[in-house]
Amino acid sequence: MSEYPKVAREVAHAPHEHLSPWPLFVAIGTISLYYGVLFHGPVLGIAVLLFLSGIYGWIYEDYMHWKRPAAAAEEHALPADSGFLKKMLARPVAWWGVIIFLLTEIMLFGALFTFYFTAKIGQSSWPPSGVPELPVFSTGINTAILVSSGFTMHVGIMFLKRNSRTMFLVMFGATIALGGLFLYNQVTEYLDLMGEGFSLSSGTYGAAFYTLTGVHGAHVTAGLAGLTAVFARSLLGQFDAKRHLGIEGVAIYWHFVDFVWIFLYIVIYLRWI
Repeated sequence: MSEYPKVAREVAHAPHEHLSPWPLFVAIGTISLYYGVLFHGPVLGIAVLLFLSGIYGWIYEDYMHWKRPAAAAEEHALPADSGFLKKMLARPVAWWGVIIFLLTEIMLFGALFTFYFTAKIGQSSWPPSGVPELPVFSTGINTAILVSSGFTMHVGIMFLKRNSRTMFLVMFGATIALGGLFLYNQVTEYLDLMGEGFSLSSGTYGAAFYTLTGVHGAHVTAGLAGLTAVFARSLLGQFDAKRHLGIEGVAIYWHFVDFVWIFLYIVIYLRWI
C-alpha cells in the first residue's frame, strides 16, 4: 500500500510536454457540434467557432513548439524492474489523451455499425436487388495495402528506437505512400460504383455503405495528415530514440484505423457477419 504514494510523487515530478488548453477547446467544440447537428439552434454556430478556434490555436502552438530545440527526453526514467501499474501511471498525459480520444472514436464507429446492422435487419434481402456487386477482390487488395502501411509504420518506429533515423524516414515515407494509395483506390471504387448508378441516395443500403466507408476515409485522411506532420518533424530532427511520444500517438491512431477497416471489410464486403 505504501508504494502508491511513491508512484504518485514520481509521476507528478515526471517531465512531460507542455500542457495546452487547445485540445480542450477542440473537444468542447466537437461535443457541441454533435449537439448542434442533432437539435439545431444557435449552439451550432458557437460550436463551429469553438472547434475552428481550437484547431487554429492547436496548430499554431504546435508550430511554435516545433521551432524550439527538442528536449533531452520525453518520458520519466523508471527502473527496469518497475511493475505494470507503475509504468502505466508514468505515461505522459498526451499518451492518455490519445487513448481517451480513441474511446470516443470507438463510440462513433459503434453507432455507425449499429445503424448498418439495424438497417440490415429491417430489409427482406441484403443487399437489395438491383444493387451492383461490391468489388470484393480489388478491395481485398486495398485492405492488404492499408494493413501493410501499419506494418511499415511499426518497423519504422523500431528503427527509430535503435537510432536508425534514415531507415525510419524510409519506412514512414512508405507508410504515407501506402495510405495515399489506399485512399486513391477508395475514390476510384466510389467513381466506378456511382457510374453504375449506386450512390448515397440509393436507399438505406447506399446510405449505410457510403456513410461507413466515407467516415472511415475521413479518418484515413486525418491519419495521413498526422503521419505527414510527424514525417516533417522528423526531417527537422525533432524525434530520436528517446523522444518519440508524438510518433507513438499517431501510430496508435493509425493502427486503430487499420483495425476498423478490417472489420468494415468483413461486414460490408465479405458479409460474414
